[in-house]
Amino acid sequence: MAHDIKTSSLHIREVLWTHPDAEALRGAMAAEVGPRCSDRVSAADRAAASSVDPQLVHLTVVAYASGNEGDEPQPVGHATLRWNVADLELKRMYVSPSHRGSGVSTDVHTTPRLNSRRNPHTGVDPPE
Repeated sequence: MAHDIKTSSLHIREVLWTHPDAEALRGAMAAEVGPRCSDRVSAADRAAASSVDPQLVHLTVVAYASGNEGDEPQPVGHATLRWNVADLELKRMYVSPSHRGSGVSTDVHTTPRLNSRRNPHTGVDPPE
């Protein structure tokens, strides 16, 4: 069966972890993924395992898609990097179902700031 994939112009924006669009996309991700895991672990264990300490967040980005000219861009993708000791860990990579297969995750992954490794707590790059 053929699927129509929406194509659009994307804009990747660095936002705060607490930005409303970032929170909405993480909520959509939790609503989609949570039921898939509900029979495997308790809700408390799942929440603890997937929690992110905002103090360790290095960067959060949201991808915005513009449909028709003049339309308000819509948040369609999310990714966060957090510090895990001296390493950066990708967390909360999510693309809205309406934009999967359209290159959003590739655009987010290749965002230059998403590939920065400088630790904001120390001001230096971690050892190679």
